[in-house]
Amino acid sequence: METMYIVTSFLTIAIVGVLLKLASASKNTTLPLPPGPSGLPILGNTLQIPKEHAWRQYLSWIKEYGPVVHLSIAGKTFILLGSAAAATDLLNKKSLITSDRPRMIMANDLVTKDMHILLRPYTAMYRLHQRMQAPVLSVAVANSERYAKIYELKSLQLLHNLLQGGPVVDFRKHLETANLGVIYALVYGMNVDTGIEEVVLETIKTQREFNRVTLPGAYLVDTLPFLNYLPTFLAPWKREAERIYNQESTLYLKNLQSSLSSPGWNFAKHFSQSNESKQMSQVELAYSLGILTNAGFDTTTMVMEWFIVALINHPSCLQKAQKALDEVVGHARLPNLSDREKLPYITALVEEVLRWRNIMIAGFPHVATEDLSYQGHHIPKDSILIPHMWAIDHDPKVFSDPDSFIPERIIALCFWIREKEMYGLEYCEEYDLVDLGEGYVGV
Repeated sequence: METMYIVTSFLTIAIVGVLLKLASASKNTTLPLPPGPSGLPILGNTLQIPKEHAWRQYLSWIKEYGPVVHLSIAGKTFILLGSAAAATDLLNKKSLITSDRPRMIMANDLVTKDMHILLRPYTAMYRLHQRMQAPVLSVAVANSERYAKIYELKSLQLLHNLLQGGPVVDFRKHLETANLGVIYALVYGMNVDTGIEEVVLETIKTQREFNRVTLPGAYLVDTLPFLNYLPTFLAPWKREAERIYNQESTLYLKNLQSSLSSPGWNFAKHFSQSNESKQMSQVELAYSLGILTNAGFDTTTMVMEWFIVALINHPSCLQKAQKALDEVVGHARLPNLSDREKLPYITALVEEVLRWRNIMIAGFPHVATEDLSYQGHHIPKDSILIPHMWAIDHDPKVFSDPDSFIPERIIALCFWIREKEMYGLEYCEEYDLVDLGEGYVGV
C-alpha cells in the first residue's frame, strides 16, 4: 500500500510538471512550432512511436511534414532534422547553443557515471576530454605513417585469414578481428590476432550492453525521470546499471594499466602525458580510452560488410575500382595509404557506401540551451534536436535517385558541399578537381 502511494504521488507530480511546462512554453512566443503529427494531451506522440525501428516512422513524418518536424513525447519537445540545410543551420551555425546533450538517466547518469563523451552534457569536462582526444583523431594524424603501418599490417592479416577460410568464410568474424586489431594497437598498443582473446570478448560484451541501454524507450526512467528518485528496491534498473558499470570500469582500468607498460607509442600513453589528464581521475581517463575502442569496431565492421554487399550487387563498380587500382598500383604490390590521393574513385566508393547504407540512421541527439526561431517557427529552449541521417543522406533534393548506388555522385557532391558550407563536409576531405571520365552521373 505504501509503495502504491509513493508511485501515485510521483505520477501526480510529474503530470502537474508537464502541464505547467506546456503552459509556460505556449506563452513564450507568437511563432508556431514546426509542423508535425497531432498527439494526445500530456502523452503527445508517445504512443505513435513504435518500440522497434522508430526511425522508419520518423522518416515517414519527415516526408509528410518537411525537413523540420515537431514531436511531443511525454511533455518533451523533439525536433527531427531531415535535411542537410536544417542540420547545418541548427547544429553547425548555432552550435554554441545546440551542442548540449539530453539527459539519459540510464545510459549516462547510472551506467557510465557521466563519463561517456557522446552522452555527457556540453560542460567544461566535456571540452577537456575533447581537447585531449583531438590530437590523435584528426584526419591528418589518421593518415600519418605511424597509423598507416598498423592499417597495412592488419589489412594483410585480414587478407590472409579470408584466404585461409575455406569454402565457407565467416566474413563478420574476420572483419571484426581486423578492426579490433587496428583499434587495440592504436589505443592500447595491444596485439589482437584471433578475435577470441578475453579482452576482445569483454569489449564486444560491453558494446552490446551500451547499444541496449541507449535504445530509445528501453527504460521508463528516461521517459519519466522522476522515477529515478525511487529507492533501489523499487528501481531494478539501478542494480542493472551498477552491474554494467562495474563490468565496464574494471575492463577499462585493466586495459589502461596494461597499455602503459606495453612497448611503443599508443593513445593511452599520449593521453596520460597530456595536461588534460592531470585534471581528471584515473577512471575518467580509462573511460575516455575505452569508449574509443567500443565506438570503432562495431560500426566499421558493418560498413565493411555493406561495402562487400555493394560490390557484389554492382559488378560495374567493382570493374571500375579494379581498373583504377591496376592503373595506379599495378600487379606487383598491394595498395597502401599513400596511393589514396590518386584513387578518387575508390574513396568515392567507400563514401557512397556510407551514404547509401548509413549505419548511424539517427545522429546523437542535441539539446537547445536557448529559444530559437527557424524559418518562421519557434524551437523552445530544452528542445531535443535529432538529425535523421538516413533522411539527410537520401534527400531526393540533393541526391537524384537516392536509393541507387552511384559512387560518382560523391565527388560532384563535394564541390557543392564546400561551396555551400553544408552539413556533411566530412565526406570531402580527399577530393580535389579530378576528371570524372566516362559514366559521370550528377548528384
